Amino acid sequence: MSHQHIRSFACGANLLAAACFLVSTQALAATSEGARRLAPEVASHAGSEGPHALATGKVYLSDSNSYTNPTEFWEYDCATDIWTQRASMPGSNTTQIATDEAGVVHALLEDGKIYAYDATGNSWSYVMDGPAASVGRNNIAVFSVHGGSWVWAKDGGTTLYYNNGSGWFSTAAPTSISCGSSVNRATGIVYVRTYGELGFFGFDPSTVSFPVTCSVGGSVGENSRVGAYWGGSFFTKEWSGPIMEYDVATCAATATGVTPASVHASNAVDPAGLIYYKDWGNTTFEAYAAAGGALSVLAGAPVIAGNAHETMTWTGGAFVGGLEVQLSNTPGEVPLGGVLTFRADAVNTGADDAAFDQADMIITGPALKTVPLYSGADIVVPGGSSLGTDVSLNVPGSAPLGAYNVEVAIYDDGTLIDSDDFDVDVVTD
Repeated sequence: MSHQHIRSFACGANLLAAACFLVSTQALAATSEGARRLAPEVASHAGSEGPHALATGKVYLSDSNSYTNPTEFWEYDCATDIWTQRASMPGSNTTQIATDEAGVVHALLEDGKIYAYDATGNSWSYVMDGPAASVGRNNIAVFSVHGGSWVWAKDGGTTLYYNNGSGWFSTAAPTSISCGSSVNRATGIVYVRTYGELGFFGFDPSTVSFPVTCSVGGSVGENSRVGAYWGGSFFTKEWSGPIMEYDVATCAATATGVTPASVHASNAVDPAGLIYYKDWGNTTFEAYAAAGGALSVLAGAPVIAGNAHETMTWTGGAFVGGLEVQLSNTPGEVPLGGVLTFRADAVNTGADDAAFDQADMIITGPALKTVPLYSGADIVVPGGSSLGTDVSLNVPGSAPLGAYNVEVAIYDDGTLIDSDDFDVDVVTD
């Protein structure tokens, strides 16, 4: 799918035979193992400030290229500030672990196979094969899954592999590839850090396109794994030093002035904008609140043996969009031959982008009608913002009199996101 940012939409329609089109004003250049091991490492060192007040869900941690090939898999409970070891992965790993939009954690292991972790059963199961290039020991690799699209790419390479449900294909990336990456859940665009610098590019697997490339320089260690998308920005850092924030639409840079103690870190991000950092070869574990800029020290994380370069991912169940339909300035009645007008807004109450690809108007009463308002490319509403229009509906002089209900509903991939409605009486002059 392609994706669009929309500032407003315009509608004009006949009440019983309406047509309405959203108008884009800017294109945006998305084997199992047995019993649970219940030996939690409750890292209650004096420096811990956790659990974080905003934290929900779990953070999962594993190795991504230790020379000892460990298969350890750890879970951090964000609400309790406790680490617990879980069922080991089915094999050794040199790829980032990733969470899909349903909240399921996946790993593409050195055997070239993708496995899913079942948190309820504490077990792993085979899902599908990865690309042939993923078999064997590799540099730490990008790995992402969202909406049925899978992406894999080797650190230091220039080839991206993707699978949209019909097999693995490859395409050349616009820059060399680092393993630091993050996905925008609203659009499915995967943002990938550039190897050796703080730049990044966006890859849309659904259209096999690169809507943005930002070259911002900076000398970065050979495989620093830091890249987090949240709220329209890509957050990254060098081996050490402060967190940098880059606007994914303009590449504009903001120096946060916040320097985590974690170096050569792995990271994970949640929908609230908490970015978790784990130090390489050390127990240091921190959370940076992108919305407020505060850094908190959390319970010390486990250290995986063998010079492990670790990988993390966050999950809290299915990712839920923050879009709401809000109708306002709705009249109680409208005369035959008159014009019904009201305001329709799609409001994103979340911090991250959210999108819809279909809008319908459903009219019920003495006459029934479902009117397609929009169907097409994803329309993206940035976090904390809204888009809308004044809607005009022409009421025919021959329309049946009586009480009507007018509902506006928005959908994504056929699933209802939200709707709002109002009652109106069609009356004589």
